[in-house]
Amino acid sequence: MVQFSRTQPNQLDPKDSPPFWSSPALILILFVLGLALSLLVSHQSAQSTRDAVDGRFNSRADQVTHLLQERVAHFSLLLQSARGTLLNTADLEPRHQSEHWHRMFDSFDLDFASLGIVGLSYTAYVPAGQQAIFAARHQIDEQTLDIFPPPSIARPSFVVLYLSPGSIERRMRGYDIASGPSRYNAALEARQSGVVSVTPPLSLLPTDVSSLDYLLLLPVTHQKPGKSEEFLGWTTLGFSMSKIIAQSLQPQNGQMQIRLYDPRQPDLEPTFDSHPDQTELNGPSGTRYIQLGSERIRLDFHSLDTRINSLFDRQFDMNTLVAGLAVTLFLALTLMSFIIARTRTDRLNHKLSAQAAEVHDRYRILFEQCPEAVVVHINGQVELANTHAAQLFGYESPEGLYSRHVRELVHPDSMDIVKQRSSSRQPGEPLPPSEQTLVRQDGSTFEAEVTSSLIHLNGENAVQVLFRDISAEKQTRREAGIAKTLILQNHDAIMVTDAAGTIEMVNPAFEAMTGYTRQQIIGENPAIMNSGQHGKPFFFELWRSLKQHGHWQGHIINRKQGGELFVQSTEISAVRDEQRKTTHFVCLLQDVTKGTASENQQQLMTLQNQRKPA
Repeated sequence: MVQFSRTQPNQLDPKDSPPFWSSPALILILFVLGLALSLLVSHQSAQSTRDAVDGRFNSRADQVTHLLQERVAHFSLLLQSARGTLLNTADLEPRHQSEHWHRMFDSFDLDFASLGIVGLSYTAYVPAGQQAIFAARHQIDEQTLDIFPPPSIARPSFVVLYLSPGSIERRMRGYDIASGPSRYNAALEARQSGVVSVTPPLSLLPTDVSSLDYLLLLPVTHQKPGKSEEFLGWTTLGFSMSKIIAQSLQPQNGQMQIRLYDPRQPDLEPTFDSHPDQTELNGPSGTRYIQLGSERIRLDFHSLDTRINSLFDRQFDMNTLVAGLAVTLFLALTLMSFIIARTRTDRLNHKLSAQAAEVHDRYRILFEQCPEAVVVHINGQVELANTHAAQLFGYESPEGLYSRHVRELVHPDSMDIVKQRSSSRQPGEPLPPSEQTLVRQDGSTFEAEVTSSLIHLNGENAVQVLFRDISAEKQTRREAGIAKTLILQNHDAIMVTDAAGTIEMVNPAFEAMTGYTRQQIIGENPAIMNSGQHGKPFFFELWRSLKQHGHWQGHIINRKQGGELFVQSTEISAVRDEQRKTTHFVCLLQDVTKGTASENQQQLMTLQNQRKPA
């Protein structure tokens, strides 16, 4: 906003105390805030790094978990294949069943050791008291089936019969898994549920003493035609979970630790630890689960990568912290330089005040000498006016306008416009010009273009209004409108061109006479209608007359839009501006073909006939 006053602005006292923002105490506050902000940003940067490291670690944990679950899922397929083999050979003699068993799994060409499988077997269910009969029936090649440990007559036995690989069959054939409570309970659970069950962690021979082993059991039932369903036993698969975990961790190059927790184990210690010597765990970690039969086994993953762990354990990003402190120090030094410069500025303040008074006077002179009429009012009362405004309103000096209300200067017909514009003014946004009727001191009126805007004067909101007398301009516009109406309504053809001869306006009579529409002819040169019947001397004489006298009159043979020749009575007048420079040409045209002399009509007919094809 503009600030202007008839009095000089107050000079500043150089002895005034400096504001707080230029005091040395601000440097200390800035440094403390900069340090706090640097620590915050550094901590957030370190947190972002931790999040990125944790995300990559958990992605690797997901991959390992998926690999473990996929390998364990394959075991169910092997159990089902074994059950299918047994059911297909259920009616054969034990010796032939054993042959089919080994022939099938030998054809798979499986490397059981690389898969972590200790053994795949068929365990037969032997009711209580029938162990001797069962052993006699299942002797192979004259070898008696020895059930061990010696079974109790009062309880059933779960006897291992056929095993793969064959190398362990000699050691394990005849073993009664019901002798172990964990195996016994798991077998009963599988029989009751009809689906795969898993034993609690155990040790399977000939695995390592440190190995974590499980035994999966799938029940096998057989129904002969016309008989009830018979429970035969279980296909069982023992595997080393510790070996499978070790194989799954190989791509991690020893940079990841897995601790396995079986929910059936009572203590809080891990059932298995891939790196039992690693106890300091300060890096990223995560918990996953895999499904073993009906059991959900928990896996805790921990990072053993020292570089990753150091990034994860970092609470502040040192690079960000150093950069923040450097920026803070730079800002503090900059502020110190500013305060020093401010002190020097205060010493020159009284000099600047004097210069401000001088500028104030210059602005007042510009206000007085402004070519526009300027009036400034507060709440409708005129406070300032320049000489041009006084002359425009018929006063001898600007003081004649002071203290007058703007209502005295505005004609009643324009008061609604003034009220509407007053309610729509916004600070710093001048209103667009509007036309109003104003009143001079003697009561006469004049038309003016008015522009107003809000300013600041002597500590108050004021309105600055600029006036421009447009009475003559409006009269000119009215005359131009009348002239345009006369052109359009005239029965004679009229064509208006610019100084270069480009057509700018034609009236309906011109369109009717020549056949050219406004869209076709505007922007073209009159030469578009040239019939070729007039030579260069003719047009040279025409232009010479226009330049010297501003007028030419005569007949021209032209061509209509359809190609028809006609005699055109033409009167051309030049339009000149204040500097006597030609700006336009106005052409009055009449078709006088029928009214011309007979020899001219004969000549025109001859020309028309020459254009017709033979």
